[in-house]
Amino acid sequence: MGPDGATGPEVDRSVVAGRQTYSRIQEANAAIADPLDLEFLPMIEDAITLFDWLWEPEITAQLASRVQPLVNGDTDPARVGKALAAVADGLRTSGRSCYP
Repeated sequence: MGPDGATGPEVDRSVVAGRQTYSRIQEANAAIADPLDLEFLPMIEDAITLFDWLWEPEITAQLASRVQPLVNGDTDPARVGKALAAVADGLRTSGRSCYP
């Protein structure tokens, strides 16, 4: 496992197996055993992925805290981008990264 090992397919498959929840990593959904859930799998294969499934929770929180000031005109896109980049850089430095 690399620095983003917690988001790797084998880890995701074990989470899916234990919790019986759908994953954005389609290969992990092979661990779903519930017959009713299996019926729904084809329906979500081409579903739109939510943005906050694609990155770490810290990125989602930072983005959420910056939207209102941006809309209100209290900040500008460059500042928002720098704040998000700083959080992402901190995650990478600590051995975590945004989801692929």
